[in-house]
Amino acid sequence: MMMNELGLPSKFIGWVKACVSSLSFSILINGTPCMPFNAKKGLRQGDRMSPFLFAIGMEYLSRCLDSLKHNPNFNFHPRCERLHITHLMFANDLLMFARANHSPLELLFDAFSKFSYALGLVANLEKSNLYTPGVTVEEKSDLQLIVKMPIESFPLKYLGVPLTTRKLFYQNANLSLKRLLLESWHGLLKRFPTLLDFNLLALFLKDSIYIDESLCAV
Repeated sequence: MMMNELGLPSKFIGWVKACVSSLSFSILINGTPCMPFNAKKGLRQGDRMSPFLFAIGMEYLSRCLDSLKHNPNFNFHPRCERLHITHLMFANDLLMFARANHSPLELLFDAFSKFSYALGLVANLEKSNLYTPGVTVEEKSDLQLIVKMPIESFPLKYLGVPLTTRKLFYQNANLSLKRLLLESWHGLLKRFPTLLDFNLLALFLKDSIYIDESLCAV
């Protein structure tokens, strides 16, 4: 259903179904493989098709959420209305935006539920969070009943970048950039320890990294 809605050729869909439905596994018991058994769904670990099927699935999710733009009952988040932004996504990290009212939230989750039903993927609500700045405690409780997620407050970090409802100050942005670069170099030097002494590199970065103050609020 999902690939049909995306307009993919029926021949391609048949190839994918054949690859997914013809899987079999065998378990080693005391070093001896048992009789193979067929898999009901999924791919083998490391299968080269995995990233392509993941990209197709995320494209379907994006289209489900983008369809809300044409629904007159959906209200955008005030900061997202001009560009008609309903979500941001990086790999399996997803941010969804809507005005903090019952109707927009229900429509948002209906669109996500359509994706979940098509792919058989369900979000882990215990690891998801609801952010509702500028909303009263009573309204937060009502909205939480809809999404059934823990309520959190700003600031938060997304992909290592601090997010807040206010302007990001120069000191915060500069500190975050330093930390990200140091962590990146630290991971690189763990793999290649002879590349450069990490203590010397950290000392160099501490004195050399900066952000143009004109790009941030001061």
